[in-house]
Amino acid sequence: MGDRMREARETLDLSLQAAAERADISPGYLFKLESGYVGTPSPRILHRLAGVLDVGYWELMSLADYVVPEGEEHQRRPEATPPAQSNRSPDRSPDRSLERVIYLLEEVVSELRRMRSP
Repeated sequence: MGDRMREARETLDLSLQAAAERADISPGYLFKLESGYVGTPSPRILHRLAGVLDVGYWELMSLADYVVPEGEEHQRRPEATPPAQSNRSPDRSPDRSLERVIYLLEEVVSELRRMRSP
């Protein structure tokens, strides 16, 4: 997944900083994604990156090991909004899935706190 993101970013002649800014993520996080240090970003992050990098949303979802609708891997433009729920591959261990759910919930709580701050 990271190689595909880097390839798309370089094809568009975007710096790491510029691509991260457009996707509303930190350059460090994008670097970690491209380098393989983060294996499973949230669907929301993938949706943003798909739009910035002109890569299919479902292609990125598939590369991140999410289950995608058949035939959607090569869609070039992201949907208007990412799906509310995304199913993970069934071969994931329950502990890994639980860790992912906890991580995503913490992300939501953090974002809600930021929204409440003046």
